[in-house]
Amino acid sequence: MLKAQFEDFAFTIPFLKTSTYRAKIMYRFTLHDRKGSPVASGRVVGEGALNGRIGFQYTRWPGKAANLAIEDAMRKLIEDTDRDPEVTRWLRAIGSGSSAGASS
Repeated sequence: MLKAQFEDFAFTIPFLKTSTYRAKIMYRFTLHDRKGSPVASGRVVGEGALNGRIGFQYTRWPGKAANLAIEDAMRKLIEDTDRDPEVTRWLRAIGSGSSAGASS
């Protein structure tokens, strides 16, 4: 089981609507085995940026930048977990070859 806890979030709203909207989000995560014992833990940071445009849709751009930051964090979490040596040892111990097929 994977538990992710939100730790921090920041975003910027540029002075010019056509400038870049940025967001950054941080999660602390812990991967547990079926018995609830921690297998691996760490922190992941996601960043998102979106170029603004001329028009009245500018109120959506901070949220879209935040969505990109969340997507980036989750992508990094999956990639980092798959390469983590503790996770690799745990998967070998339970008889699984990759974390993609693990259900714990």
